[in-house]
Amino acid sequence: MNFKKIYGRIILITFFIWFSYVGIKRMARYYLLNNSSIKTKAVIIDEKNYLPNSDVTFDFTYSYCFIVDGKLYKENSHKENLKVGDTILVEYAPFNPNFNRPINK
Repeated sequence: MNFKKIYGRIILITFFIWFSYVGIKRMARYYLLNNSSIKTKAVIIDEKNYLPNSDVTFDFTYSYCFIVDGKLYKENSHKENLKVGDTILVEYAPFNPNFNRPINK
């Protein structure tokens, strides 16, 4: 085998492993949030997340944060109408609070 074939196979295997990891992580996140989540209040903080397709207007959303067992967790709210200091309801996975999302109302 020549170097190009080996290199091509390594790249292909790397992409397969990466996409598998992302897919499994996403499925675990949704399963945990849909079946065993805990609800809590979060506060909107002054951390801007600029939207990718707004090169002219620079639209953004604020992040929210909440505390579980003394540890701070932050995530993008994905809602443009929220202001710093607002409170929202979020749900998180009890075994991994990094898996969290706002509860839509």
